[in-house]
Amino acid sequence: MKFILASSSPRRKELLEMMGIKFEIKVSDVDETFKEGLSIEDQSKRLAYIKAKAVFDDTTGDRIIIGSDTMVIKENKIYGKPRNKEEAINMLMNLSNSKHQVITSICVLFQKGESYTEQIDYDIADVYFKEMTMEEIESWIDTGEAYDKARSICCAK
Repeated sequence: MKFILASSSPRRKELLEMMGIKFEIKVSDVDETFKEGLSIEDQSKRLAYIKAKAVFDDTTGDRIIIGSDTMVIKENKIYGKPRNKEEAINMLMNLSNSKHQVITSICVLFQKGESYTEQIDYDIADVYFKEMTMEEIESWIDTGEAYDKARSICCAK
């Protein structure tokens, strides 16, 4: 049975490694545009599914594909991965001294022989940020960890 992680996330890779699972990484290149009319929970689940399904459709044999999606939300605004330092600073300033939510969805597609199953779920966590000084924000951004995932912004040290 092959385990395939449909993600380039360093944290998801680390979690599977901590569990001692042998796996390969195959990143999907799907359009992550939101579909109109879906709740934020359904958007997140949909994105996890289409990432996993794209990899599933590109592979064969007995396999487990794991796709995931994470979003940071504050006052109905969704924060994605910052594209540059200015965006990262603005995001952290907006999240400083407040509460926001992090929604993470997971999709597991399993095929063994003729048997196929899909499991899709999500969880929402409340995250409380202390007030951050500009020096703390810039120090965090200068580590380089703020650019590869929304989670880095939502959970800056």
